[in-house]
Amino acid sequence: MKRKISSKRNRSDYEIGFGRPPKATQFKKGTSGNKKGRPKGTKNIATLFHEAMHQRVAISENGQRRTITKIEAALTQLANKAATGDPKAIQASINIARELGYLKLPDPSQESEVIEFGLRVFEKNPETGESVRMKPGSTERYDD
Repeated sequence: MKRKISSKRNRSDYEIGFGRPPKATQFKKGTSGNKKGRPKGTKNIATLFHEAMHQRVAISENGQRRTITKIEAALTQLANKAATGDPKAIQASINIARELGYLKLPDPSQESEVIEFGLRVFEKNPETGESVRMKPGSTERYDD
């Protein structure tokens, strides 16, 4: 139900209703609805993440102790897992490389060297237990 404010209060025609509260209960101009707000010195999530990832940690590498940042340690572990063949680590590494611009399509206007390489796939022979070189995408063996 809508009602009009009486003209006795010397106001213009302002209908009170859904989404139109009485003027007396609205926020005053220039006054924030969040008077206290965020306290000064409070850090946002980006700052907290940056500080956490740049803390230094001690690691042991080849018998030597040294300190590196947590982000360096995380990326080293990711690279190590990707090198062992972990599919999620490989995909994460590819995504990071793409974001950093390492994986770009070649520029067709520039000449590029053709590099050929062979993919060697090994499987264990269930009978003998030895590794056998297989043709990629098939069950056929290479005859060396």
